[in-house]
Amino acid sequence: MKIVNANYIHILIIIIVSLLLVSAILIAVKSYFNNKEIESLSSSCLKNDGEYELVITNKLTQSYKFSCENKN
Repeated sequence: MKIVNANYIHILIIIIVSLLLVSAILIAVKSYFNNKEIESLSSSCLKNDGEYELVITNKLTQSYKFSCENKN
């Protein structure tokens, strides 16, 4: 009986660790692509003689609010 319970515990640990690893990877990917998008938006706004406002709403995932207004 103890061997069966130990197997279930090992399987549960593997599942939990796998879920944490996948979650961490997804958060890192989301942060990376948000960062690239922010770079693209800000450089595009500056290239068109605009001023942009960037508010990071979540530091972990780099979620943001972006607005660009022309100076003219």
